[in-house]
Amino acid sequence: MSTKPTSPQGQPEDYTRIQAPRGNALSCKGWPQEAALRMLMNSVDPQLAERPKELVVCGNDRAAPDWDSFRSILASLRTLESNDTLLVESGKPIGTYTSEAHAPRVLIVNSPGAAERNSTGHINASSEARLACPGSMSASNWTYVGTQVFLPAAYEMLAAAARKHFSGTLAGRLVLAAGMNAIGGAQCLATTFAGGAFLGIDPDADRNKRHVLTGYCDVMVNSLDEALRILKNAVRKREGTSVGLTANAAAIIPELASRGVVPDLLTLPCPCDAPLDGAVPVGLTIQQAAELRQRDSDQYRQRALDSMAKQMQGMLALQKLGSVTLDFTGQIHSLAYERGLQDAIATPSLMSEYLDPVIRSHALVTCVALSGEPSDIARTEQLALELFPENGSVRNWLALVKRRVRFQGLPARVCWFERRQLPEFVAGINQLVAKGELKAPIVISSEGRISNAEASAVNVLAKTPGAPETPSRSQITTALLNIARGASWGSVQNVASDIIEYPYHLAYAVAVDGTHDLGERIEHLLTNHGLIG
Repeated sequence: MSTKPTSPQGQPEDYTRIQAPRGNALSCKGWPQEAALRMLMNSVDPQLAERPKELVVCGNDRAAPDWDSFRSILASLRTLESNDTLLVESGKPIGTYTSEAHAPRVLIVNSPGAAERNSTGHINASSEARLACPGSMSASNWTYVGTQVFLPAAYEMLAAAARKHFSGTLAGRLVLAAGMNAIGGAQCLATTFAGGAFLGIDPDADRNKRHVLTGYCDVMVNSLDEALRILKNAVRKREGTSVGLTANAAAIIPELASRGVVPDLLTLPCPCDAPLDGAVPVGLTIQQAAELRQRDSDQYRQRALDSMAKQMQGMLALQKLGSVTLDFTGQIHSLAYERGLQDAIATPSLMSEYLDPVIRSHALVTCVALSGEPSDIARTEQLALELFPENGSVRNWLALVKRRVRFQGLPARVCWFERRQLPEFVAGINQLVAKGELKAPIVISSEGRISNAEASAVNVLAKTPGAPETPSRSQITTALLNIARGASWGSVQNVASDIIEYPYHLAYAVAVDGTHDLGERIEHLLTNHGLIG
């Protein structure tokens, strides 16, 4: 990436051409540093970043707070020695410190900063807060590989919901999502995998178009009538299909209720925890909303809250008509309550209701080919099938995604693995790199979370109504120790919200470079991976 010409705002004029290096030639002083650099650059590649000009990877998550910080991190990685550690805090490089060869090359710490409580006592998390969904730390940990990071979790949650509510299948069922960000796009394809008909509503036509181009959504339309015509036909035929409707959910959901069109399942993947960070009030275009936010933030907030209350009213109406309603964050309920909607009630969480059993025994793992060669990912997939022939879920999942999921940026695959299988799988990849069967090292990343329920029983804020609990020192210390035992880089983040059930996020990444030394460290890191799960 050239950093010579810059705009007055510090943005590189060639930001649209940012792309991670490919191949096996190093631009850094070691593969761990090189892997971190490539993954950071990959996360803002226009092929997968939602707003690369603003360094926004997905949702409101930025790879760095500004271009100067981004360039500074890249420069630090290029000169980082193999016994140094770079510290990054909230996306800004703090300094480089001498450590030792086995230590992580980068340690990242993120926190949401100031938070304000609304009239219900809940925290309105700032734009740095992440959703409590597997894959949600990938942006801040530099391991985002596109919509695919959310796909396995979305599929597991929808499959579990189908088992609980719809006799085990979504065939012949209509699923609606208010928002087509990365999580909404993942639910789009996950629904079709499960045989259902999906309607995603988002005012951003570019979001819908991106999901169509990358294969996550079948078609995009601008008319509710056209969307319903397609979906009613799919429901009747019990076919899996998906439609992205360019419209405002705050207007469409009440309209569906008034027409008596009742989705079988209604989900809320779009974050409503930062009302001043991207909400589009009813009656405004995206551009008009952005202009109003800049011109009169108070008026913008009031109109955004009005729209959220209107959307909540529509949700409550659909619930009464029989829709099963689930969400990720719950923030829309407190915001609607703040706006005077006394009937706003929290709906069950997709995480706690349907994904917890999977998380307890499995790790969501991302494999990225630093070579840029899809054949390297294909070889890791073949390895998984060779090592675990009895694991039908891995075999079936790979068959699904290889048919539909297109790579965004560096070739990557995201898949659930049983925690006990992970050390053997990564060790196997290390051997493939050592034998030259792969064209360059592979990055392996995963994450864990500490829930409110797992947080310390001794809570200094216990007497404060609605206050979030804090994790015990031992839990955070254990997480950091696990990262220090073998990760190439790692991150810790507190999203500081009493609404989010898993507010303490921990993640690591390993540059699997084929060295004997790494083989030893893998055992230390992954054997204890369950401690941060």
